[in-house]
Amino acid sequence: MRNFKYVKAITKRDYTTYSGTILERYFTQKIANECNFSAIGSYWEVGNKNKIDIVAINEHEKRVLIAEIKRQRKNIDINLLKSK
Repeated sequence: MRNFKYVKAITKRDYTTYSGTILERYFTQKIANECNFSAIGSYWEVGNKNKIDIVAINEHEKRVLIAEIKRQRKNIDINLLKSK
């Protein structure tokens, strides 16, 4: 029974981080499956100052998609994304 409590505690502690990572992977794959972009990745500055979850480039059309993935609507800040 002790192991169950341990697993439950770890799951509760790490769920937000884990599910956010999985959500980012889901949308990255979804964008890749559309085949509209020649490169897809993320952007991180040294010291983690600015992090952008998804950057997708269409070299042919000279187009870029920049996306932040958030689990909750209240965490969306368009002005912060624009400043990045």
